[in-house]
Amino acid sequence: MLNLEGLEKLGLDSISLRVSGGRKLDYIQGNFDDWLKNDDMENKYTVGIEIEILGENLENDKSIRIGEMRGYFFESELVREDISFYYLCDSISSDLEMMALAIVDEHGTIKEEFCDFDETLMYLDRIYVKEEFRGFGIASFITKNINEILEYSINLYPQALILLPMPQEKNEEGLLSEMKNNQKKNLYKQKLVKLYKNLGFNEIENTDYMLKKVGQI
Repeated sequence: MLNLEGLEKLGLDSISLRVSGGRKLDYIQGNFDDWLKNDDMENKYTVGIEIEILGENLENDKSIRIGEMRGYFFESELVREDISFYYLCDSISSDLEMMALAIVDEHGTIKEEFCDFDETLMYLDRIYVKEEFRGFGIASFITKNINEILEYSINLYPQALILLPMPQEKNEEGLLSEMKNNQKKNLYKQKLVKLYKNLGFNEIENTDYMLKKVGQI
């Protein structure tokens, strides 16, 4: 639950979410079905998701960016069409490759215990709230309601969620990166693991990843 009283002390009375996600349709030169067959795997089976978190004050029309969430939504068709989930993730980024290794079998296919053949999967790659706005339940609220948020805004509904509870901070260039202070990182990581367990996530054995099955819509 959002701590609105706490936000009000910072001059805010609510939050807004700006959700974006979609696929590129590049270099179409003729029949659309032919183009679709030749489209690359990343574009065909994944959707990049970004949620901009804004703090609002309706009285004075004040709006400030206070955080963000990013992730990848994977279509269930990649399992049905026998596409290697590991190969797909490896072709996108090293972070996704490491995530895939936590849930695939020796053939590069997602294990059924993590995601059935007809289920969609989402990797929550980044969940960040500026330090001064933490402790008000913002990240918890969005994570808990991510399915409803995505269904309402862009008509996507992930049925399994996976994430890596890794504390992040902004570097000198203003980009998010893994927290460098090990003592502080370990403390924050313990808090994140506890938070996600309270939200229904379970630790994946022999990995640092956590997963939550949402079930059918």
